[in-house]
Amino acid sequence: LYAMQTRLFFGLLLVLSGFSLKAQVLRGLTPVDIASLKSIASATWSADGRWVAFISDRTGGGEIYIMLQDGTGQAVQLTSNSDSYKYSLLWSPDSKKILWSDRLFRLRYIDIDKKQIVEVAKGKAWEIRDYTGSPDSSWVAYSQQELNSINKIYVWSLADGKTIEVTDNWYSSYSPCFSTDGKYLFFVSDRDFNPVYSRTEFNHAYLAMSRIYLVTLTAEVKSPFEPKSDE
Repeated sequence: LYAMQTRLFFGLLLVLSGFSLKAQVLRGLTPVDIASLKSIASATWSADGRWVAFISDRTGGGEIYIMLQDGTGQAVQLTSNSDSYKYSLLWSPDSKKILWSDRLFRLRYIDIDKKQIVEVAKGKAWEIRDYTGSPDSSWVAYSQQELNSINKIYVWSLADGKTIEVTDNWYSSYSPCFSTDGKYLFFVSDRDFNPVYSRTEFNHAYLAMSRIYLVTLTAEVKSPFEPKSDE
């Protein structure tokens, strides 16, 4: 048995003692008993601060729930009939959707109001564990491992379901991140090949290969690094 205490930002104190779980809202010391939720994982705030989403196995499989941030009311179950272990919940910036990945290599999101699940992508070689949403909640960017073991970045449109390749198969690219104005996509890529040779054995290694890069997301946006005339 073990004991562990963690505190969420809104003041919800989760106390895990042995295999039981209880919670107490610190504001007014109003107790909220969620022992029936069993184990809880991937708790995360909505962008508007109203909700907390989490994964629980109270029904036997890992399902996604949301509950009000002040701990009042009952948790609302969003998914059902789980067929795989879920990873890393991520709210959309408009707090209307939740994105996650699973062990079946899928990247999916659920619309909070419609409770409708949409598949964004399915990994070719491994799980998709690296994803983010655009500031206007219209795009999802993610990296996935290709069959040649190179990580490649894609963007996916919520409007029409189209997938666009951002990087190629020559260099491993990952950790996509939208700029706050939505004009650029930043990412990390391994493109520096400067081998270091050993002095004691015939061998070499490639170190410090990563740099931060960006791409413009529309034809109208110019690169901040494009050549400028001095005339």
